[in-house]
Amino acid sequence: MTETTLQRAIGVRPVGVAIVACNGAAGPEGVLVGTLASLSADPPRVSFAIARTARPLAALRAAPALSIQLLAPDQVEVAVQFSDSARTAERFASADWRITTDRPPQLNGVAACLFGVAWQIFDTQTHALFVVDVTGAWRFGEASLLYKDGKFLPGDGTA
Repeated sequence: MTETTLQRAIGVRPVGVAIVACNGAAGPEGVLVGTLASLSADPPRVSFAIARTARPLAALRAAPALSIQLLAPDQVEVAVQFSDSARTAERFASADWRITTDRPPQLNGVAACLFGVAWQIFDTQTHALFVVDVTGAWRFGEASLLYKDGKFLPGDGTA
């Protein structure tokens, strides 16, 4: 089995696109994830995985609080900024981000936003799996940005 074979098989299923963000020592840090999953309602927990080579990993591990932005269908450009390592300087430059020192960054215009704290972090060979206790959740839209077969699906968020 090759990595490409697995990606091709899994790629048939659309996934929601989210940005996990925190306040790092040098400013806001964040990473695009397609692995966000609801684990339980009681206690409220979600999970996501990020590559152990991801630049924001150390900041996310150390952060006292995280925000998880579920992107809206019209936020393709934001997703592209966070998926392209050459564009890290642009990630939080937009006026659409609310950045304060007392809470994690929050993006305006998202479909939904969660706040939480990392409850446990499991290291696998290639990824870190975060389990997050959700402390707040807000829904603002009816659809979210999806990713399928290597492409973002803008519009109404349906596959």
